[in-house]
Amino acid sequence: MKGERGTASKQGRYESYFTLRSFLMPRYYFNVTHEHAEIDRIGEEFPDKHAAWKEATVMAGQTLQGIDGKLVPGREWRMEVKDEFQKTLFILHINAEKPD
Repeated sequence: MKGERGTASKQGRYESYFTLRSFLMPRYYFNVTHEHAEIDRIGEEFPDKHAAWKEATVMAGQTLQGIDGKLVPGREWRMEVKDEFQKTLFILHINAEKPD
C-alpha cells in the first residue's frame, strides 16, 4: 500500500508539472543599445521565436520614431532578442554613417 501511495503522489506531481508547463510560454528579452545599454530583465512571453521577431520589429520601429534626431553619424542603434536561456536569436542594427 505504501509503495502505491508514493507512486500515485509522485505521478500527480509530474502531471501537475506538465499541465502547468503546457500553459507557460517561452520568455524573450529585448536588449537595446544606443547611447547606453538597456538590459531587459523582465522579458515578455510569446508563443514562439517568430512572434518574438514580429514584436522586435514593431518595438524597433516605435523606438526609432522616438529617437528624434539623436542618432548621429558614427553611432549605432541595436536590439538583441534573447530567449529564456539568454541565447541570442536575432540582432537588429541601425547604423548612422557619414560618407568620406
